[in-house]
Amino acid sequence: MINKKQKIVFQLIFLIALSFFIVNKFSNNADLVVDAIRSISILSILLSLALLSLQIFLSFFSWYQISKIINKSHLPFQIFFSAFFLGNIAKYIPGGIWDQIGKYSIIRKSNSLSKRETLQSIYTHVLMSILATLILATPLLFHLSINRNVVFYALLISIFLVFFYKRIKASSVFKKCIIFMPNLNKNFVFPFFTLILSWLFYALSLLLIIPNKTPVSFEQIFNVIIASPISWTIGFIFPFSPNGLGIRETVLYTGLTNVFLKDDLVAAILVFRFLSIIVDLLMSLFAYIIYRKK
Repeated sequence: MINKKQKIVFQLIFLIALSFFIVNKFSNNADLVVDAIRSISILSILLSLALLSLQIFLSFFSWYQISKIINKSHLPFQIFFSAFFLGNIAKYIPGGIWDQIGKYSIIRKSNSLSKRETLQSIYTHVLMSILATLILATPLLFHLSINRNVVFYALLISIFLVFFYKRIKASSVFKKCIIFMPNLNKNFVFPFFTLILSWLFYALSLLLIIPNKTPVSFEQIFNVIIASPISWTIGFIFPFSPNGLGIRETVLYTGLTNVFLKDDLVAAILVFRFLSIIVDLLMSLFAYIIYRKK
């Protein structure tokens, strides 16, 4: 097992290596990337912010509905809103699933759900989110031609499943969650499709800020819809990166570099990360105000 000191060392090594990679990869094209960033309109940025906010709210609403189904009663909306978004900001702590732990702590402190129900709601939401990601990735199997994108995503999904399985086996919390897994029924269909819709909004929010001098093609839309949720999910499970920093960007860059100009893509990915942080901070601040007033 890796102790805390070793984990901190691994995190520092990872972040230093990531910094060198970014500088080496994009330093020669810095001016072109800056020009591409400047070409992104204010309207596109505002629309992207709105869609990102809607996406994360839909993810929360899905979790809230799952919790209501498990508890079979009305639950305090404000408590769950605060738990989700205050817990959500904890994902910037590298090395673990701190956002889920944050949600668990707030819900248990409020006594809104029992320990069993809290674990059930969190575990079910995580699994449904991953399943929604995989469902959006299935069009890869029906792609018109086998290209490097298909191989790239297939490898990513395989690595993801192996990592996730290992994390389940290594985590006592997830072991308890497996024991507490609720019986899925038709009531879970609505929150599941809410998650799929949230991923589509997430992809659209990225597509809006990619500078493109020509009309967007179906292939570009197709690739963004697939790459966006996969990049987020891979970043979520990566153990040494705060909120998938660098991992999410690498997946997006590698997956989309053959359908967009590289400089435009890098500019959009950097702006997209910045917008994601803004949305997380604003929603968390709003949740904190609600939590303090409850």
